[in-house]
Amino acid sequence: MKFNRLRMASLSVSGRMAISVEEHDKLLDAFRRHDSKLAESLVKKTAAIGGKVLLESLAHTQGEPVKNRF
Repeated sequence: MKFNRLRMASLSVSGRMAISVEEHDKLLDAFRRHDSKLAESLVKKTAAIGGKVLLESLAHTQGEPVKNRF
């Protein structure tokens, strides 16, 4: 449930879908190359960006200005 909220908030930001697809392509490539360190790094980066977008989205819905997209 929480993950779906994060996904919907993140992907509702203009341009975020294209960035998400690019991030996932890089992750799949790391898996194919069996590069676990890169895959781990990419997963952490993607989660951090998603969390940041969610926090900014929540702040925006409470009337605060959006600081930085991602």
